[in-house]
Amino acid sequence: MRPVAVLCGTLILASAVHGQDFAVGVHGGGIIARQHVPFGTSRELNSRSAGFSGAVLFNDWLAFRFELNLIDKGRGNTPGAPGPEEDAGFAIPSFGNAARFSYFEVPALLQVASPIEFGRARPFVTMGVAYGYELNCRPACDPPDGMVSAGQHGPLHRNTDLGIVTGGGVSWDALPLQVALEIRKTRGTLSLYESNCCRVTNDVFSVALRASMHIKGVVPDYMLFDKGVRRGRSK
Repeated sequence: MRPVAVLCGTLILASAVHGQDFAVGVHGGGIIARQHVPFGTSRELNSRSAGFSGAVLFNDWLAFRFELNLIDKGRGNTPGAPGPEEDAGFAIPSFGNAARFSYFEVPALLQVASPIEFGRARPFVTMGVAYGYELNCRPACDPPDGMVSAGQHGPLHRNTDLGIVTGGGVSWDALPLQVALEIRKTRGTLSLYESNCCRVTNDVFSVALRASMHIKGVVPDYMLFDKGVRRGRSK
């Protein structure tokens, strides 16, 4: 979390010094989540996400965006689970049980858009990382029974996640707002359970609609002088 906070703070400070513009907004949408394990992939879980975003606009096509999100991750329920004969071939039968993990997530993203507008539309791609802290899990945070081997008290449950984010979309200028539709994939890199047995990671596909407002950057006084004349009054 600390590297993400330092990066966000540094870019915001730099943008203020050099007069870059900002954008602030809200967003929300639907997600399809699943979990990966060495022997396969879980059933999908349908849920939603929502949050706030801020962006430093370097020019018309390049921006750094950071977000504060509430998002669900996890796995869907396999019909009839648990039960080895009813669990779609999973090596760990109880992995078929549904589990919903709610996270407070902080993505830090670089957004690169087309330098050319198509009408008022501008396609873009995003890439970056997303740090997540687990707020709660339902119905339980316990690992699947098959991950607890004989003589083992059970793997430790990890309450943080770090995902690699890739995505893209299109934005429209609808003054005074900008509206954007974005499709995103966040692939977890940390296992939910610290176990030598199995590695379980999150995988989330999301579609979100975002509305944001453009805010002019703060320009220091020393940048307001032009040929000895200060903006708004003479020397």
